[in-house]
Amino acid sequence: MGIDESKYGDWRSEELSAKEVIKKYPDVPKFVVYKTDIQRRGVVFSKEAMKLFDPKVHSAAASCLFSNDQGYKQLD
Repeated sequence: MGIDESKYGDWRSEELSAKEVIKKYPDVPKFVVYKTDIQRRGVVFSKEAMKLFDPKVHSAAASCLFSNDQGYKQLD
């Protein structure tokens, strides 16, 4: 299943990037923009990132993707 591109065209290329959304809506916290963007588009971890992945420390489960027990950190 998925989007019928013959009907809708390449709709993703017309979407604003997270950086463009932040610029367009400066009053919305960056964390909210990035979190929403990641939830919509998904995440693919690079091979380099997976080499550093330690299951004792990190979680790649979707339910844990946005939890943070180390406090809030401002994103630049």
